[in-house]
Amino acid sequence: MEIYFISIFLCFFSGICKQLKDNKIWFLIVMTFLAVFLCFGYMCGSDWRSYELMYEEFDVYHPFSTCTVEPGYYIYMYPFKLLNISFWNFFIFTKIIVFYIIFSLIIKYTEEYLYFVIMFFVAWYGFYLFIDNPMRNLIAVAISILAIQPLIERKFLKYFLIILIAMSFHISAIIMIPIYFYFTKRVSNKTYIIVFIAVYILFATPDIFWGIMSKLFGWTPYIHRKIGSYNTEFEQGRFYSLGLLVEVLFFILIMFYRKKIEMLKNGVLMFNAAILYLLFYRLALTIEIFGRMLYYFCIFYTIIIVYLITIFEFKSRTIYIVYLLLLSMISTTRIFSDFRYIPYTNYIPYFIKGEYPSFEERTNYNYIHSPYKEKNK
Repeated sequence: MEIYFISIFLCFFSGICKQLKDNKIWFLIVMTFLAVFLCFGYMCGSDWRSYELMYEEFDVYHPFSTCTVEPGYYIYMYPFKLLNISFWNFFIFTKIIVFYIIFSLIIKYTEEYLYFVIMFFVAWYGFYLFIDNPMRNLIAVAISILAIQPLIERKFLKYFLIILIAMSFHISAIIMIPIYFYFTKRVSNKTYIIVFIAVYILFATPDIFWGIMSKLFGWTPYIHRKIGSYNTEFEQGRFYSLGLLVEVLFFILIMFYRKKIEMLKNGVLMFNAAILYLLFYRLALTIEIFGRMLYYFCIFYTIIIVYLITIFEFKSRTIYIVYLLLLSMISTTRIFSDFRYIPYTNYIPYFIKGEYPSFEERTNYNYIHSPYKEKNK
């Protein structure tokens, strides 16, 4: 349990300590710690169980005979299975590559307060993406990141091909196709406010949304089946949450200081991504599956809300930084919601000893040992 909070406070104190925040060696140490913590999780999380079964059942001679998800993931698994690489080596290697892509983007686009951006990102998104680990969705997000430069350079064909690859891992990446025509455009404040209010009111319940989706895409058999399954499985959302209030307040701040945000390098793109994140947040609150869409925009959203530190005077700036820390701590308390995060186990000690629990032992470990397992029932 402590390691989750240690990672947050490590980033926070690195950001406020003058001797540490500009020290490149210290930054490497912090990033190594986060990579080992987030990428080498072993029996914690939940999705790895289905991915391990999928990997073990994969037949290199009939690669699509057991295909139950998007084909890109099967193609990606193929060379690892062909070389007889174990599942956990494959899985951890993949997470490390994705970790590098995501945090490289954060470093590239963050002009100030890098440690606070990392702190907020890890607390709000990193624990879920790397510990619970919806792997195909995570890979699709990482691949979509590679499409940002072609988007900025207005190279549509290259951008489109990269997004198609991302979609071959997770269909949610389809949202990035229309993004090409939107991200670099400056939309008026009036339009954004009207759309924001409309989305937050009209999609307070799921019925309207599923009706629209069915009419637009119901003619496509695959998408029609997806709509039907999602409508049945995820129709119970929430009208309101504390997080919603926080996001509305951030929307007001982002809109009010829009001109300063857009003065950043690629500021228009980051501003549009932040607003789109807030719109999808409302959708995800009502229809949980749309939480998968948030991760395509959450990096730029995080960079923007941390950048807002610069708009305040010293005293107010300190209060805002503490506010970001509190939000990060509140988000971290979600590890107490069920069995997935506690206890935390790491693959490295088992690798060093050469002793690996069976699949059944690993599957049941957190169910048995987590003090929060009852909450999952």
